Formats: sequence, structure tokens, C-alpha cells
Amino acid sequence: MDSGAVLNVAVLEEPAAAEASPDPIRARTLAALTEPRSAAMPAARLGLPRQKVNHRLKELGRHGLVDVAEQRRKGNATERVCRATAASYFAATALMSHHLFEPDTGGAEAAWHQWLTELLG
Repeated sequence: MDSGAVLNVAVLEEPAAAEASPDPIRARTLAALTEPRSAAMPAARLGLPRQKVNHRLKELGRHGLVDVAEQRRKGNATERVCRATAASYFAATALMSHHLFEPDTGGAEAAWHQWLTELLG
């Protein structure tokens, strides 16, 4: 269980965490977690199967982007209520260092913009 604090901005310093968020389903799931929700709630909102969203929540949780706020029994199953750990996420500059370009190389700005767009959705 988490401490209850949600950050305004979280800096992603691990490559795996930065790479976990651009997946469209993961990004949409993360955006749907503005408050604690079970997998069923964002699944209905996004029009996706609950199992697919639950799988994405586990992936996001492994990378620290989602915390389990509560666990509750529902019949024979345990329902996990999750929430995003921050309102916004940014990749640390160190993660982007291999994408930096020399000033004299053509298209550096466009390539940088494309990489950030892919990374951050």
C-alpha cells in the first residue's frame, strides 16, 4: 500500500519507467487514474476489457507510476484500487542523453521532438 501522497510532477529516472508510459493503453489507463480506481472503472471509461487494463496497471505499478491505494474483497477475489503516483511525468535528462544531437547535424530539433513525443505520448 502507498503512503497516500500524490505528486504534482514525477521525474522518471529509470529507462524502464520512461518506456512503460508511452504505450497508448498504459498512457490512457494512467490518465484515467486521477483518483483511486479499480481496473474495472478505467476499463469501462476507456472501452477496454478489465483484464487488459489490470495487466497494464500491474506493469505501471512495477515501474512506480501507479500505487495500490486499497485492497478489498469482492466475492472470492481481491480487488486492487490503484491511483497514479503523480499528475504528470517527465523523463530525466539523463535518460535522453543518447538522443542528444550535435548542433551541426541536420534535423536534430525534429528528431528530438519526435523522440519526446513518442516517449511522453
